[in-house]
Amino acid sequence: SIIKVLLPLIPILDMFVLAHNGSGYHIYNDTGGTSTCGGAIPALTIWLWEEQLVLQFVNKGTFTMNKGTVMNAQTGVQNYAGAKFTFAGGTIKKCTTRGVTNSGTFNMTAGTISNNKSDYGAGITTDGTVNISGGTITANTASADGGAIHINGNNAVVNISGGTISNNKAANSGGGIMNWNGTLTLTGGTISGNTALNGKGIYSNDILRMSGNGSVNTNNDIYLTTNHYVTVTGALNKTSGQVALL
Repeated sequence: SIIKVLLPLIPILDMFVLAHNGSGYHIYNDTGGTSTCGGAIPALTIWLWEEQLVLQFVNKGTFTMNKGTVMNAQTGVQNYAGAKFTFAGGTIKKCTTRGVTNSGTFNMTAGTISNNKSDYGAGITTDGTVNISGGTITANTASADGGAIHINGNNAVVNISGGTISNNKAANSGGGIMNWNGTLTLTGGTISGNTALNGKGIYSNDILRMSGNGSVNTNNDIYLTTNHYVTVTGALNKTSGQVALL
């Protein structure tokens, strides 16, 4: 079953909880409208007990989440090519397939993505663009690669200028981030306390750029496959300790 919301007919939601205990409801934007969660309505709670729950955005839809909780879904947020999702607050947690699947543009400025599970990219998996300037991605678990983030494919771009990626786990590679044929640019933020067999902080087989305040903490490392390297694109501003362990 699908709940189809023709945005912007419902433009502002202040507080909401989206949860389920089974698997097929969607909030689905297919009109290219604009919506914001975090406004004038005092509270909205939606409990879906029998079907999958997911926020799903397609065809140039724009959505900003400032508050609220998405939890216990299979996939918490599905952001398709052409759509733009701004995560500026709230929580995406305890999803069983992953927290966020992105093929459009996903901007994270605040909020928490936590305790999600997947085979690849338990917090976020993307073949689109992800920009992270704030917030926390923590305690996500991948049974294969990419505990927090899985960057997948030549069109995938992830830019990290702030925020925290910590205490995520991958059974194989990329406890924090798995960069598989994509582009990762690190100019700030904190990557620490993640675990994996290879690349506790970052595993990369393609483009990895660092500058500014970009660094990977001493308890994590960067794993580079053969003939790949870190490109330093500007001054590294860390004043003490190591920028990264390769």
